[in-house]
Amino acid sequence: MIQKFKLHPRKLFLVDSLGALLTAFLLGIVLTRFTEEMGIPEKMLYPLCIIALVYVVYSMVCFFLIGKNWRPFLQVIAIANIFYCLLTMGCVFFFFETITIWGWVYFGGEFMVIGSLVYVELSVASMVYLKKS
Repeated sequence: MIQKFKLHPRKLFLVDSLGALLTAFLLGIVLTRFTEEMGIPEKMLYPLCIIALVYVVYSMVCFFLIGKNWRPFLQVIAIANIFYCLLTMGCVFFFFETITIWGWVYFGGEFMVIGSLVYVELSVASMVYLKKS
């Protein structure tokens, strides 16, 4: 997979934006209707949803407008994704006593998916960088 994105690194922005859009949809529309079952208060979901929407816009702008100098922009979204995961982890542990198993499953899955994406983004950015050296 890394080799595939190495050939077309800008497509990572598209993948990132679609993933962030899915996250925003799940947080802002789906999970807000199941706060009791998930044990996650709305006051946690909406700010995370807004952050995800910002990432959607950033990644789409990068996908459509960034030319050959995409590497620093890819690093920015990878670091932003790490920040999002850390912020989400903080929120999850803050509401530790109320989150149900379903909440843990959702956020655990989200951490794994975003973590994998960050790994690919940083790997592609460093491969291209090393190639230029």
